[in-house]
Amino acid sequence: MHGKFTYSRKMTKLINFNGSVLLLLLLFQTRLHSQLIKHSYRFYNNFAVSAPECGPDLVPNLAPGSCGAAVNGGDFIEDTLPYCGRKRTLYHNNLHWGLRYDNSAGTITNTYTIHLYLKNTNWGTRPWVRIIDFSNGFSDEGIYFRNFAASNDRCLEFYPSGIVGTCPYFNDTTYYLLTFTRSGITNKIDVYVNNTLFTSFNDITGKYTCVSGTPVNIYRDDQQITCESGEANFAYMSFTNQYSDQNTVNAVYNDICTIANQTTDDFSFSPPSSCAFPENITVTYTGSLAPPGNGYTFNWNFDGATIINGTGMGPFVVNWPTPGIKNVVLSITNNACGTTAVIPKPISLGNKQTTTVTKSICLGQTYAGYTVSGIYVDTFLNIAGCDSIRTLQLTVNPPPTITNLTKSICAGQSFEGYFSSGNYIDTFSGFNGCDSIRQLNLTVLPQIKTMINRTICTGQNFLGYSNSGTYTDTFTVSNGCDSIRILHLVVNDVLLPNLGADSYICKGDTLRLEPGNFNSYSWQDGSVLSYFMARQAGLYAVQVTNSCGTYADSLRLYESNCKPEFPSGFTPNGDGKNDYFGILNASNIKNYDLKVMNRWGQTIFRGSNPLLGWDGKFKGQYQESGVYVWIASFIQNNTLQKLKGTLVLIR
Repeated sequence: MHGKFTYSRKMTKLINFNGSVLLLLLLFQTRLHSQLIKHSYRFYNNFAVSAPECGPDLVPNLAPGSCGAAVNGGDFIEDTLPYCGRKRTLYHNNLHWGLRYDNSAGTITNTYTIHLYLKNTNWGTRPWVRIIDFSNGFSDEGIYFRNFAASNDRCLEFYPSGIVGTCPYFNDTTYYLLTFTRSGITNKIDVYVNNTLFTSFNDITGKYTCVSGTPVNIYRDDQQITCESGEANFAYMSFTNQYSDQNTVNAVYNDICTIANQTTDDFSFSPPSSCAFPENITVTYTGSLAPPGNGYTFNWNFDGATIINGTGMGPFVVNWPTPGIKNVVLSITNNACGTTAVIPKPISLGNKQTTTVTKSICLGQTYAGYTVSGIYVDTFLNIAGCDSIRTLQLTVNPPPTITNLTKSICAGQSFEGYFSSGNYIDTFSGFNGCDSIRQLNLTVLPQIKTMINRTICTGQNFLGYSNSGTYTDTFTVSNGCDSIRILHLVVNDVLLPNLGADSYICKGDTLRLEPGNFNSYSWQDGSVLSYFMARQAGLYAVQVTNSCGTYADSLRLYESNCKPEFPSGFTPNGDGKNDYFGILNASNIKNYDLKVMNRWGQTIFRGSNPLLGWDGKFKGQYQESGVYVWIASFIQNNTLQKLKGTLVLIR
């Protein structure tokens, strides 16, 4: 450490002298991290590092705390990566389970890049979902997804520093390439979503760093505030000890289908295919390993080719003795750990194709640009860049047949799927594959429909019906279509006038006599109103008519003394006689109000119904015998009357 520190001070002098601070610092950072460490994981039914890299396996890791987690860490499932349009095997973690990267090589320290290609599928039960834990579960500090208000989408949070970037942003239906890259010189963490810079965070205190040998946990919570976990589909994950700029992230994102789905090592052919067989082909390694490939063993299988020259990493010049599709396979073995990547690639040699096509078309159609029967020979370049000869034997069949058809149907019927009048042209395929045309002139004859509404009286009938209801009858008319008659019949009961029973009328009162609802009225005095105002005793009669006939009714009114009075006393003993105190002769009164007060002036009864009197109780208690005061008011014959007096309650 002291030696590196002394070198740093000397470098600072050079920086001050030349005035190029940032450039030399970056050069110094590059020197410190010139030895690239990279561990990639693609989850093809295992957690092993992808060959030919050497590195530790990922380990499913259960979060601490009683979180109700499943007994296993997750499952290898199939899902379609939308950006690639490819269905493949990947890893889905169970809730409260994550993946541990042991970091024994010191990949993740002050300068690092972590790539995660994943889709969130379950935000869990807590406001936070931990993405990266740098403390191996001993600290709550880390990078999280955080909920926001009522949204189902999530924000990004550097806890405990706070939320960063657009909020909310992340959903649970999209695959994201998340890149977290930190510079040990600037202490800045850049976060990319796909290839777009999402946010930059100044980690001056080094909260979001790790030390060599301390594992880094992905989607696993700590033991401080437990169970802050989620579920996701993991398609690709990588850890490197170098900082990634925009160009590096662009390269990863633009090639994510290749990077996530297979090894990035590759080789090429020159020319890419050969038509002029035989021909020398140059095979060149184009992968990520720098020449001469120290630390790796390259094994080539050229599928029977003769090697003109080339060894090891290549390039090679080869020649095949026969034409056809040749499958070249390159196996790259990492000598340090023995992992091997296998890359197959085919090449087409002398691939000239000859085909014969027999085709029939109909007059007016075209095939491959031809419209007349005959034999045509054409030459094309196939996908391998070689000639492909096609011989076309073309037959043009005669024109289609045309049929004219005239048809009449009744409304509500159909013919050949048609319900309305009109001209219809339909095309059918004949036995020779050519069209047959039918022209249909369709007439839809109207259906005669008659609606009748009729009312009759009990005992009568109409068109043979004597009960209320709706009746539909169908008749055949001259055009062969139905005539429909719909009858809505109402049968009324015979209504009789009713003036009521003989009764009494108070002197000076007026009674309104109403016999019911009829078409016409004739009273005993010749009036024709639907009612009659009786003002004195006598005989009253009315004759009424409606659709069912003429009917009559009468009543007699007797004169009665209707002057209201109040008794001087009562005996509320329950014998059914004189048990209540109230108004007598209460005829044709309204706005009735009666109050009874005891000798202290307390109101112990108040009533507004002239038919209900006082029962001698107050609040459910029997009142003692004695004298009580009463006050009453009411309107009779449009005159307000006020009365008062005393009464004697006798027990």
